[in-house]
Amino acid sequence: MKERAIARPGWAVFWVMVVIALIAQPPQIALAADAPFSDVGGSVHGTDIALIAEWGITTGCNPPANDRYCPRDVVTRGQMAAFMRRSFNTPTSKYDYFYDDDTSVFEGDINSITGVGITTGCNPPSSTQYCEDSNITRGQMAAFLVRTLGLPGGPDAFGDDRDSVFENDVNALAAAGIAKGCSANAFCPDDEVTREQMASFLVRALSYLGCTEA
Repeated sequence: MKERAIARPGWAVFWVMVVIALIAQPPQIALAADAPFSDVGGSVHGTDIALIAEWGITTGCNPPANDRYCPRDVVTRGQMAAFMRRSFNTPTSKYDYFYDDDTSVFEGDINSITGVGITTGCNPPSSTQYCEDSNITRGQMAAFLVRTLGLPGGPDAFGDDRDSVFENDVNALAAAGIAKGCSANAFCPDDEVTREQMASFLVRALSYLGCTEA
């Protein structure tokens, strides 16, 4: 039986693990010509969807055929864990951090991103649950990416996040060129992240790290 753990590694340990993982298995840099899915035509995120498919970050939404991406479906916390683990090659964890994901196909991904400090759970301060079926918001996604990349802060970028606990994360993401907003001067932090938006978040994040070529 796996050992359960509550303690998370410090940030110094986190960055050592991320650097080692990226050096060991860097994402491929070749550009994909077309997305291998039948349902992404017309999507402004089509190129990014094609890229994460080529890099092995996604295989589609309808196994075993996997000929669709479901670009407008929202992303759950469990799915987010898988996207993040595949994108940043976070290491396998020997610890089982949460009690509510024991039958989940994403349990290994969840433990992996928890082990490097990307998430701490959904029920602070005890953080014994992960809530894998809850949907991810754009504000939450900003926080996950800022923790992953160690981004510094940035100037106020949007006018609609001033009451959000994620404002600093959103500003940091915008300063790094990863957050483009949902409309003029708006980030929509409470909107749920769609699968097509996730593709663009990940491609921009990997480009920020210098792992891709445009």
